[in-house]
Parts: sequence; structure tokens; C-alpha cells
Amino acid sequence: MKGRYMSSTDVDLMERQKAELREVRTLAPAALGIFTVLCLAPDFPQRGEPLQRLKRYLRSKGLTPSLWKLVLRDGDQVLALVRQFYFGKRHLAVLNALRVLNGLAVDRMIPLWLAQALFGEYGNAGRPKSDYYRLMSGVMPKLRHMTRVVQLVFEQPSDKQEMDVSQVVHWLTEPGLPALSISQRQQGWNWLVKKSLAFCALEDERRAVNGVAWAVPFKTVLWDNWELVPMGSTTELLEEGRLMRNCVGSWSKRCAKGDELLLSVRGLAAKREATLHCKWHNDQWSFVNALGPMNRMLPVAMKKRLQAAVTALPVVNAKQNGGFVPDCAPGHVGKSAKTEIEI
Repeated sequence: MKGRYMSSTDVDLMERQKAELREVRTLAPAALGIFTVLCLAPDFPQRGEPLQRLKRYLRSKGLTPSLWKLVLRDGDQVLALVRQFYFGKRHLAVLNALRVLNGLAVDRMIPLWLAQALFGEYGNAGRPKSDYYRLMSGVMPKLRHMTRVVQLVFEQPSDKQEMDVSQVVHWLTEPGLPALSISQRQQGWNWLVKKSLAFCALEDERRAVNGVAWAVPFKTVLWDNWELVPMGSTTELLEEGRLMRNCVGSWSKRCAKGDELLLSVRGLAAKREATLHCKWHNDQWSFVNALGPMNRMLPVAMKKRLQAAVTALPVVNAKQNGGFVPDCAPGHVGKSAKTEIEI
């Protein structure tokens, strides 16, 4: 209570809160974080035992008994999910994440790779959202089915299988896709992968029909064991989007204007490791963002290396006819763009 003496009421309140936290930590340590966040909500019950108050509060929000089991066992993992994907008031974010998990009908926290595929379709740590439940609610029955099926098939999928999971989520969340019929829900995981592949191939074909090409400012740049490959056509963007499971396939118009550039970051054996977004601003290249497969945030060290890689990009003289005229002088580090544009 900065600026004034604490009253006896304030002291009593603090002591009561400390006692409640100790009780929750003893009885349900995994639920401590969620209790600490939600007990600050304006409509949180003030009377009764701490865990019973938390249980009543979640029930008043329409959450099922199975979700209560999840909170008791895996509440700390829910908070980790909130930190990665959400912004806004913490108690609202926690409630929203619990509503999503409740809609998926799970009584254990979903594994990280599945959470990444589900939440990553809509946002990530660099592009967080405040309400995923609203975004998912219209397709929740399909996501619930997929969540059940994929966890029966995989305990820890390979990188390729994670890509398949992300692709299935992308297909199931497509606007206008009808609900899965009973017979379709009986087909299993391989059927879901096959249908999603067909959908994505058709989606790429439609974009390629109206595809364009544009001049790129330089050819492949070698930097720190990476190849930085500028992409100069709709076809190249579609391939990057398909292999990296991101949305750059729809960036043709933006890139064709000439002041934005996407580069495919490739490592050993030409393996695609990231998609790098740069912008030409004030006669220099600016690092905007870099994301890994499925829009995953990159390790801090790797992101810093890619920021430094901007120094290897050749300087551009001027834009002509919607393209670039590269200069032979070496590049230099540009200032970060004010507004970060997500991939």
C-alpha cells in the first residue's frame, strides 16, 4: 500500500490470501497459477474454501467437470499456453483457453505439438489473440474430432507428421467447409490427411492460375551456413507456404509491389528452416520478422543471426517497373520497421 499506512483490514486480507495460496499449493499445486489469476476476477466468489470457490467459478462459466480435472492436473500447462498465444487481461485469457479446451472435450492438457497446430492456425507468440474460442467455435466439432483421432495415432509425431497435423487443421478450419458426416468421422487419420492434401493442392492451383512473377533484387545469398533465397513468383511463394505451413502463398500482390521481400532460409541439404520477411525502407533493408515452420517463433539466438543476416543483403539502387535494380555495394543493417507484419 504505497503512500499510506496499511489498515488492519488490509493486513487481514493479505494474510487470508497467503493462507489460501498455501492451501491450494498443498492440495492442488498444478492449479495454483490458475487460482492466483482467476481469484482476481471481479466476479470470483469470495466465500468458501479456495478450491471449492474456483470450482464454482469455472462451473458458472459453463465449464464441464472433465475440465475441472484438467485444471487440477495440468493447470500449470494451461498458463504456459496462455503466455504463448494470448494477450490482454490475464484472467480473461485463462478463461478463454479453458473454454477452448472444454470445447475440445479433453480432460488432460493437449500436447504442445497439437496446441501449436490448433492455436497456431490463428496466432502465435508474435501475433497473439485475445479470443481463440470465438475464432474456433464455428469449427469446434471438427477440431474436437481431429483432436481425439490424432492423439490415438501419435504420442510424439515426427516433423513431417506435425506438418500433416497443421495441414489437417488448416483444411478443417476453412470457411464454408461442411460438418463431417458420421461416415467421414469413421475414416480415421489417414483419410483426414488425404483430404487435406487434396484441398491444399486445389487451393494452390487456384492461386497459381492468377499467379504473377516479379523482379527480385539479388540472387541467393550465403550467410552463416544458410542460403537466403529471395522468392520472386506466386509459384515460389506457394511452394514455401506448402512446405513451411504458413500463409505466404497469398503474398503475391504485396511482394510484387517491390518494397517487401520474402526469403526462404535454407540450411543443410536445402532444408527450409525459416521464412524471412524484409522491407525496403529509407534506402536500406529492414528486418521485419522471421518465423519457423507452422509460424513457430524461432529461438532467440537464431532470430538474432537472421537479423544480422540482413547485412549480407545487397543494397538496392532504385525500383524500376515494379522491380529492383541491385547495387554491387555491400548492404548494411537497417532499422526495424515500425509495424511488424506477420507471415
